[in-house]
Amino acid sequence: MIGDHTVELIPEEADAEDVTCLIERITIRHGRDDTDSQPDAASATLEMPIRTGDEYLPGTLEIGGTLRITTTLVDVESTRFVGRVTDITTAWEDAGEETPNHLIAHVIAVGMISDLGRRIVGDAPFPQELDGARVARILSLAGVTVDPTYSDPGTVQILPRDIDSRAALEIAHGTAESAQGVVWHTRTGEVRYADAEHRRGVTPVLDLDACDVLVTPSWRRTTEGLLNRVSLGYGAIPEGSEQPRYVADKPDSVARYGRYELSSTTELAAEADAIAMGQLLLTRNSSPVWLLSELPVDVKNLDPARTAALLSLDVHSLIDLTGLPSAGSAPTSAALWVEGWTETLAWGEHALTLTVSGFCRTVPPPRWDDLDPAWLWGGDVWAETGRNLATNPSYETNSTGWNLSNGSTLPAQSTERAWVGSASVKFVRGAGTASGYATLNLLPLMTGAGTYRITARIWISSLITIGSAGLRAAGGGVPAPMTFYTSVRDAWVEAVIVFDYSGSGAATLSAWDSAVTSGAFSYLDGLLITRGADPVTYFDGDTPDTDSVVYAWTGTAHASTSTKTERTEDPGLPPEMTWDELTCLGPLPQYGRWNDQPASLRWDLVDPADTWNTFA
Repeated sequence: MIGDHTVELIPEEADAEDVTCLIERITIRHGRDDTDSQPDAASATLEMPIRTGDEYLPGTLEIGGTLRITTTLVDVESTRFVGRVTDITTAWEDAGEETPNHLIAHVIAVGMISDLGRRIVGDAPFPQELDGARVARILSLAGVTVDPTYSDPGTVQILPRDIDSRAALEIAHGTAESAQGVVWHTRTGEVRYADAEHRRGVTPVLDLDACDVLVTPSWRRTTEGLLNRVSLGYGAIPEGSEQPRYVADKPDSVARYGRYELSSTTELAAEADAIAMGQLLLTRNSSPVWLLSELPVDVKNLDPARTAALLSLDVHSLIDLTGLPSAGSAPTSAALWVEGWTETLAWGEHALTLTVSGFCRTVPPPRWDDLDPAWLWGGDVWAETGRNLATNPSYETNSTGWNLSNGSTLPAQSTERAWVGSASVKFVRGAGTASGYATLNLLPLMTGAGTYRITARIWISSLITIGSAGLRAAGGGVPAPMTFYTSVRDAWVEAVIVFDYSGSGAATLSAWDSAVTSGAFSYLDGLLITRGADPVTYFDGDTPDTDSVVYAWTGTAHASTSTKTERTEDPGLPPEMTWDELTCLGPLPQYGRWNDQPASLRWDLVDPADTWNTFA
């Protein structure tokens, strides 16, 4: 979608003057070309045809005047440039015999941040402080107040220093480069500081498909940006000596690609900051990655919503690019940072080529607590899919859970017969006694009001000539008692009860037999208590694991509940991927180094203060 472009001259004490009709074409350059430099001041070049005899330029268009360029959609106005006029040139275009009649003016304006390159500051020493505070101090001395709502506080301590009356922008850039930060200005001209954490947690604000790009993007995988040895100075320089240095390398990268070194004197005050920065640089840059630097966007055919999103982009914005054609190992999709753009505006025309960089080249190192604790290093996502609330489900111990009907003793533990494990509950009818039963207090096992399903296996001895055995759930919390019974002899029979629990009041599970034969016996085993009415295959903490299912006791074996945890369909984190390879292509959770640790190491078992690059 093409909007309406407007060019205004903004005098100091007058209304803005619209000079759009005098402009034939505008070229705007904003941001930076790579991630190794600080952004230059934005620039705008205006082409203004002049007819012979006309007053060829407005009287308010003077060196030092302010220009504002905007693009307006139906209900969205986007400022594309604000800056000061620095250069006016008039010349004749080469038009053959008509050349004398083709006079044209070129007006160049640059962003307000360029003023900081001419403002000298520093007549008093600077104290040690965070990098964000140092940059804010420098800009304040130059007459620019940064808004802490949008400018970052900093992440590293910067050395105290004397300043020998130097340009504010030069000093601020030196601090930013030492701290992996960026001094930049927005489309509307506000000067800001982005520290090394600025791009943490950023989500994409624009989705582009390959069809939204005017030409097929060109991927390159070269030694550009490769770095496998660092030497970083830090701390105060002792008298008569040199600045202390942190030196590190990546031997495997050196052996494979040769040496690519960086030696730098920094303003970092602490050795720990130099170490962290050196390790981060080595982890990000020790092997080649696929690079994509330019995206010429098909602005004309974007829908209004995505056009508005495109015009809202600025340096540090994150975009998603998908649907690229397959070309060997080059990516078909990527998350990309906007570093800047080149833009051409004319009547009925809006050409915009984004300058972009790979995701992991500048993203802060992810921390353990940035990811869901369920993620495993080995590349899988696991989730609990079942819980057996019975705490002694196969009666492997006879000290918990069940009581006989008189409440004074426990049922017999039998190893004569077992449906699961090696034991079961055994009921033996004494001579001359009435039918007996054992009870299990369900109240401690409940997890709140709702539907519960109880499953067990019952075996009735053939010695029972008359009667049956079964299960019964009843009590104040079970409004309608539920009963299951069977008369099948000499076989394990599945007993099932589904009941609603009110959420309060006692609830009791009874296992009973109504045998008349003295000395007859029955067994109960494989007790499974679950939330919900759906059938669930029996499990407990001793059920054998598989490649995709893990069973565990939540506490003491055979005296606690059991969980069933399954591998989800999402393959999650491929164990072969490393941060400095394909993982440069996307945001969380698609980066990091997983294969450096055992697959069983869970995120929640490591100190959340640790970061990925500690283990890189």
